[in-house]
Amino acid sequence: MKSIRYGILGTGLNAKKAIAVLTTIAGSEVSAIAGRESLDAKYLAQKWQIPRAFESYEKVCQSPDVDVVFIPQENRGHYACAKLALENGKHVVMEAPFTRHQVGASELFMLAQNKGLFLMEAQVGLFNPLFAKLKAVLEAGEIGQVKLVELKASASLPKDEQWQKDLAAGGGALNILGSSQINLLTYLLGKEVTAYNGLDYNQVGAADDYSVLNLKAGAVLANVTLSIDFAVANEMKIYGNEGQIIVKDTVFGDNAIIQKTNTKKRLLAKGQENAAQAMFKAINAAILAGQTESEILTGQMTQSALKLIESTYQAWYGDPLN
Repeated sequence: MKSIRYGILGTGLNAKKAIAVLTTIAGSEVSAIAGRESLDAKYLAQKWQIPRAFESYEKVCQSPDVDVVFIPQENRGHYACAKLALENGKHVVMEAPFTRHQVGASELFMLAQNKGLFLMEAQVGLFNPLFAKLKAVLEAGEIGQVKLVELKASASLPKDEQWQKDLAAGGGALNILGSSQINLLTYLLGKEVTAYNGLDYNQVGAADDYSVLNLKAGAVLANVTLSIDFAVANEMKIYGNEGQIIVKDTVFGDNAIIQKTNTKKRLLAKGQENAAQAMFKAINAAILAGQTESEILTGQMTQSALKLIESTYQAWYGDPLN
């Protein structure tokens, strides 16, 4: 099997996590890395035995020894890096949130399609093996018709990544956490969000510290709580007219509780690969099959979520393009 060679644009926490996962996957290798500080790239290259530590992102994207460029940077750098990689004939996997604006995302997906290149937003949780099982349970009608979904998500801020509270940099709870929750809802229900509104709290001159969204997908209503200010459990509850499903950890969880009037059972996905491994394996398989997007997280899903997020920020703060 052909090995898929990854080039990493960055040396931060998400870059380190990706490298650690890719080294565990047969048929994957990290062949190049570059960072803002060349010493950081050289250090990681030595630590993980990465053959090439470049002094610029351009050199990674131009390298004949790189098939896929992984972009783990802060949001405002995503569009330019992805476009650079695609224009140099590289497949692209880009850390969520995808881009600051929907128009940029649309352009990137069109460019990838025209060049026959794979492009995907990296949302590890969506590839959790538990959710494929959960989707099948919902499609089988095990809790009847789904009526309501409650989602909660939070993230702590590393001290060196305070851009996450800067709206101009693509920060904010909705920017950082929103797309993963919206896309999880879309994936499980098989329906896109058609109506939405939200409330937020922010300090003067900063992006939202926490926010709440109300969504409608078909006949299903959803409430989504997001925070980069305080911790909430990353959990989900799905209510049907014949029962409910509880997932107590939507990030790393490997089980869900299915409750009906007189019964309770546990849906298990233990002993399987973790979500990050599953995501990169799916990416590799799609690239080898000549696909330009993921079957689980499509370009349309990414763009629809981004459109919702951008529209909501516009309602809160005015024109997000200014």
